[in-house]
Formats: sequence, structure tokens, C-alpha cells
Amino acid sequence: MTYRTFWATALGMSLVASTTPIALADYVVGSGQTQTFNTAIGQSQTISDGTLVRVDGAVRAQQVRGNGQLTGNGGNLNVNAPLIIINGSVSADATQAGGNGGVLNFNTGNGVLVNNGTISARGVDGGQILFTTGSFTLGQNGVIDASGNGGRGGYIGLNASGVVDIRGKMSVSGASTNQNSNNLIEIQGAGVTIASTAVINALGDKGAVSINSTGNLSNRGTIAVDGAGSETAGSIVLTATGNIDQGGNLQSKGGPGSVSLNAGGEIAFDTGSNITVENGSFTANAGTDIVFQNSNDHVAVSANNGGSIQLVAAEDVIMDATRLEARGGTISVNANYVQLGDKSTLSTSTLDGSDAGDITINANGDINIVARTDSATLAANGGKGGNITVAAQGSLGIKATSDSPTFVIEANGENGQGGSVAVSGSQVVFQELNTANQRGFARANGTTNGGSVTVAGDTLDLTRGKIEANGANNAGDIALTTTNGMVLLDSVVEANGDNRGSVALTTTAGVVNLKSSSVGINGGALSQLTVNSGSHIIQTGGELFARGVDAAGSVNLTFANGSTANIYRVDANSSNGNAGDIAITGGSMVLTQANSFVRAIGGDRAGNVTTNLTGSFNQAVGTDINTRGRTVGNASNTITLNAASITTDGQIVATGARAGDNGGTITLNATNGNLITKTNSVIAASGSPQANAVAGQGGTVTLNASKSIAVQGDLVANGNQGQNAGTINVNATTAGGNVYIINGGKLKANSLAGPQAGNGGTVNINAAQHITVTQTTADTVIEAKGNSALANTGNGGQGGNVTFNAGGTLVFSNTSGSPTRYVDVSGGTGNGAGNSGGNGGTITSTSTTLRINQNDVNAFTLKGGTGINGAVNGTDGVINLD
Repeated sequence: MTYRTFWATALGMSLVASTTPIALADYVVGSGQTQTFNTAIGQSQTISDGTLVRVDGAVRAQQVRGNGQLTGNGGNLNVNAPLIIINGSVSADATQAGGNGGVLNFNTGNGVLVNNGTISARGVDGGQILFTTGSFTLGQNGVIDASGNGGRGGYIGLNASGVVDIRGKMSVSGASTNQNSNNLIEIQGAGVTIASTAVINALGDKGAVSINSTGNLSNRGTIAVDGAGSETAGSIVLTATGNIDQGGNLQSKGGPGSVSLNAGGEIAFDTGSNITVENGSFTANAGTDIVFQNSNDHVAVSANNGGSIQLVAAEDVIMDATRLEARGGTISVNANYVQLGDKSTLSTSTLDGSDAGDITINANGDINIVARTDSATLAANGGKGGNITVAAQGSLGIKATSDSPTFVIEANGENGQGGSVAVSGSQVVFQELNTANQRGFARANGTTNGGSVTVAGDTLDLTRGKIEANGANNAGDIALTTTNGMVLLDSVVEANGDNRGSVALTTTAGVVNLKSSSVGINGGALSQLTVNSGSHIIQTGGELFARGVDAAGSVNLTFANGSTANIYRVDANSSNGNAGDIAITGGSMVLTQANSFVRAIGGDRAGNVTTNLTGSFNQAVGTDINTRGRTVGNASNTITLNAASITTDGQIVATGARAGDNGGTITLNATNGNLITKTNSVIAASGSPQANAVAGQGGTVTLNASKSIAVQGDLVANGNQGQNAGTINVNATTAGGNVYIINGGKLKANSLAGPQAGNGGTVNINAAQHITVTQTTADTVIEAKGNSALANTGNGGQGGNVTFNAGGTLVFSNTSGSPTRYVDVSGGTGNGAGNSGGNGGTITSTSTTLRINQNDVNAFTLKGGTGINGAVNGTDGVINLD
């Protein structure tokens, strides 16, 4: 026998309590029937059945005073049965304006089935609807509503020990200005399914939805919290001990809110998944994997106005076609392995010019990225660029296959300073597979100052990639750092700006291998390019540079002793202003590739080139080292090559560039070996780069060797356009040192024709042992002649001075078969009425033995220049033999 306790209602009668044994198996309210339960203030009524409670009609609970009058509030009703089925309506709604919703409490051991029915507790303040059940099903047309109308929101609490299947609608709501709003929906089940037809809303201030499953959780419906302009939108929390399958809509609108997914297993985002958080945060935390699957690019997460997105997986995060957008906020991904597919985008860019947020991807293992073909994969662009960090404890691979000019990673300041990009991994590999395209790898550009790009790893392989850090004021900073070497193939690493900035390539132990790659900075005097290798520097094609328009920066190349720098092109040129300085330090250096060079050429002041090598220096024909430009004391236009041994067959030039520019200073020091200039070599410190093109004094050329010196090419320190010539020094003064001037080698310190009476220069040749001058033609070997003035312009210049100082024998030999002039220090010829000739110079020899070919009757010329129209002729010079 089943007993039911209820309030019986009769027309025109007061309510009385009744407990009546009914010989029916179930408690049923039929379709079209209405049962009303009146509850006293602070009291509740109960429907109980041992088998089933089914409502096909209507059940109402309303609150009454002691006199039986309605209070306006909904009542409190308990429904207890092993199985509860609602096809009609059960309500505890307010009965009068200003009334509040009541409390409905459903208790069942087996299950609750709300097919097409409605359960509600509505009022100014929403009421409470509670379920304690085994399983729970809300049909597609079912509605559960505890909304408030201007007051506090209601509460829906579902605690199921079995599965939960929701296909209909659940709602709570409260006024956006009510700070005490409940607005809470809590669902607990042992396996929860939210179907595509389901809608779960918590509207108003602090609205919240919490769904917890002790098994798996699947959402294909819409779950939303909306603050409607309030200070706090509330939160959505989905938690499962198993997996979460998210393919529906999760929305947090209005004031700051949050969406959080927590799974003991996998979190999978399917096609149609759309998660929107306004002014708040999104978090996904998985015990295994987080997978954004499918390739329709329909998965989007946005967190506007400073919101954050955080993905944490104990194992993998895989994004196939994913958009994560945190406008002005942050995105972080932490996992063991991370994979981004070719339709994925992570963005913290802004639409209103505010500062971009940060993006961080960390992996305990590998990170693999397949770049989008049409836009950036990782973007933190804004008024000021954001910060992007991609860090893999394992390898980091980025693959691109397109002809797109876009960059894969960018942190640009669109109205301010560029952001930062930091990429790291044990092996960092960027590959553009389209051989006709150089794809952007990373950039941090700014409209004011450039940002920074850093790449760090055990090794780096950059193939057809570009790295930029540009700014309208200062260039940015780029640093590529590895332990065991880097290879750049057909790539560009460049920072551009007007002032300071830096580019640095550093490897602790491996090789810096640059193949057809351009690496450098276009900036100002404070900009710097640094290459530091713990092994070799190999440059095949391409260029290393620190250039500038008004001023160039500096270039510093450092590599290990015992290693080699194979240089193709290095420059610190300035088109209008001062050139920069180039310093190369390490083991051996070769400049042997066709058309290779090292240049510090200035539109104004020249720069300086310095090598400090413990090994050899080798320069081939068709190459040059050049510091052309204005000379300012010893502060510019100097070339200093220090190496154990030196061999050159190319050009080494420190000349002036414009009228009034003097030749610079060239010093070659072979510290532990021989110094050899081959037959095609030209070492020139003249007043201009072309023969006598503009006026300028000659500079200084000095060759020093710890062993012997062989001069087979040209050493030049001419003064141009009637300016004074410079100085040539050849010194092999260490014990056993010899000087050989052979195979057509020539030393020239002349004052070339011009309007002024420029003097010949000085040539000093010193050897600890022997000096040998062997000529194969009739050309003069050593010249220090004064200027022969141009027509009607002035006096001739004075002849220069040539000194031979040999500890052993001084030998002049001729293999040409005709008389040879070895030394010419003649004075220049005057030109024009009354203009005098210049005096001949001086030849001084100190040696134990002097040998001259007997046929060379004009071996030495010291003739004074000729005066014109009665002017004085120059005095012949003097030979001093000691």
C-alpha cells in the first residue's frame, strides 16, 4: 500500500492536510489536471510515492499565511519517488507581483525524466530547483527555470549518481545590479551529455554554470553566462574525471567572467566549438591531451579586453584548425608536446590600437608548427607589440609551404615599440619548402623602436627564412644563440632603424655557417653586428653588414683559435656619413671567394678594419679590403691586419674619397711567419681611389713580419693632384728576416701631377738579414718622386727619401734583359714662367754588401726638377752608401 501526503483542494473550501492510503501503484497528475500545494511560511509540502511520480498536467506550490491568504511567493515542495517523470509542469513561481520564487526539491533513487515538461521557480528573486537522483534526462522541449525578475537570480542544483542527458533548456537569471545574485546552475553526474539542442543560461551579475562528471563529459549545446553590463559576468566550469568532448558554444559575456575546462583525461574540441569570453579568462586543463580536431577552421576562442587563454595538458596539445584570440590579453600553452596545424592562429592582437598581450608556448618535449599560408600563426600586434615565447625542451620545428610574404611569428608595435619574440629548443628548424620564396620566420617591428627577436637552441637550421626587428627610430635587437652550431641557407636576418640596434649570432662550440644569407643591421653609429663562433665561421655568398645612411655601426666577428673564418662579404658602410668599424678576431681567415670583400667605406669619414688572428690570413685575387673615405688622425681609415702569416693577392685600400681626403693607414703584421703580397695585389693608402682623381695626401703603408717579406704586387702611398705623398715601410727585422721585392713588385710614394708642389714620400725597407730587389721589366721598382706641376700652375715638388737597411746583403738584380731603374726620387718639374723645379730626393743604403747589375747604369735616379723660363732647376739628390 502506498501513502501520499498532500494538501487537498476543494472549490470554496479551505485547505486541509490529508494523508490517505490509495491503492494505486503510481502518483499521476493527468493531462489537463492541476494540483496546487499551499505551504505555510517556513514550511514545505511533500509528494511521495514508492514507485513513480508522473506529472502530465500541472502541479503548483504557493506560499500562504496562517489565515490562508497568499503571500505572493512560491511555495516549497518536495517530490520523492524512485522514478519521476515530468511531461507537464511543476512550478513554485511567485503568485503576485513582487513575490519570489519558491523551492522545488526532487529526490529519486532511479531517475528524473523531464520530457516536454517545465519546472520553474520564478519571481522577483528566483527560487531554487534541486534534484537528487540516479540518472537525469531533460528532453529537447523540457525547461527548467529559476529566473529572477529584478532581484536575485535563482539556483538549479542537479546531483545525479548516474548519467545526465540534457537536451532542453536550463535558466537562472538575476538583476545585473544585484550584488547578492545567486544565478547558479550546478550539475553533477556520472557521465554528462549536453546535446546540440540544449541551452544552459545563467544571466545577470555573477551568473555561473558548473558541470561536474565522474566519467566523461560531452557538450554540443550552448552554455552561457551573461553579466548584461554588470561588474561580473560569472563563470562556466566543466569538470570531468574522464574526457571532455567540447563541440558546442561556451559564452561568457558582460563583465569579467571565465570559462574553465578540467579533465582527468583528454579535452577534445570538435567542429562547431566556439568559446567566447569577454573581459575574462579561458582555461583548459587536461590529464592527457588537448586536441583541436578537424580542418574546417571553426574552433575559435576569444578573450577580449585583457582576457587570458590558458591550455595545460599533461601530454599533448594538438591544434589542427584553431583560432585562439585574446585581444590585448594573454595566451599560454603548456604541454609535453605541442602541434599547430596550417590553419591555426594564436593571436593577442588588438583592434583599437591598445597594447597587444603576450603569447607563451612551453613544451617539455617537441613543438611542431605548420605555418598558415595567408597570415601569421602567432601574432601579438598592437599599439605596442606583445611578447611571444615559444620554448621546447625538445626540438622546435616550423615548416612553411607557400609563396606568402607574411611572417609566421610577429609581435609588431603598430603605434609604438615592437614587442619581443623568444624561440628556443634543443634543435630549432625553420624551413620554407618553396624554393622560390623567403618566408618570414619572426619579426618584432615598431613604428617608434624595433622590438627584439631571440632564437636559442643546441642547433639552428634556418632555410629560406626571414627575421626582422625594425623601428622608425631605433632598430630592434636580434640574437641567434646555439651551443653546437647554426646553418642559415638563403635567409635574411635584419634589423633596420635610424639609430641603435643589434644583431648577434653566437655559437658556443659549433660552426656559424651562412649560405647565401644576409645578416646585419641598417642603423646608426651605435648599432652593432656581432658573430661569435666557438668553431668556424663559413660564409658562402650573402653578406654580413652594419650599414647606415648618416652613420654606420660596427661589425665584430670572433671565432675560435685553431678555426677558420671563410669570409665572403662584410661591410660597415655609410652612404652619407661616417662608416663603422670592423673587427675580426680568431684563428685563420680566408678571403678567397670571387668578388668577396671587407669594407668600411664612408660617405664622409672612413671606418676601420682590424684583424687579430692567431693563424694565417689568405686573400685571393678579385677580392678587396677597403676603408675609403675621409681620414681623421688615427681614428679612421685604418686597416690593421694582425696574423701569424699573411698572404694577399687582392686589394687592400685605405684611400680618400673626395677632394681633400687623405690616404689612410694600412698595417700588415705577420707575427709568426712570412708576409707575401702576390703579383695581383694592390695595397694602397693614396689620396683617392682612382689614379689622381681628386686632391689628397698619401697615407701610410706598413708591412711587418717576424720572418720574411715578399713584395710581388703594388704598395702605394701616392699624393694626388699635387698633394704630398705618404710613407711606405717594409720591415723584416727579426733575426733571419729577409725582404724580397720580386716578380714585378712595386713601391710608389709619388706626388702625382697637380696645381701644388707636392713632395715625394718616404720609403723605408729594413731587414735583419738580406734585401733583394729583382726586376723582370724595365719599369722602376721604387718611386718617391715630387710632383711635376701642370701647365702654368707652379713649382715642382721635392723628391722623396728611400732608405735600405739590411743586416746582410742588399742586392739589385735584373732579369729583364734590359737596363732597369730600381729607385727614382726625382724632383718634379716646374711649369709656367718663373716656376722652379723640385730638388731630387735621397737614397740611403746600409748593408754589409751592395750588389747591382753592371748593366743597370741608370739604377738610381735622383735628378732635380727643371725650372721654366729662367727659373732655378732643382738640385740633384744624394746617394748615401754605408
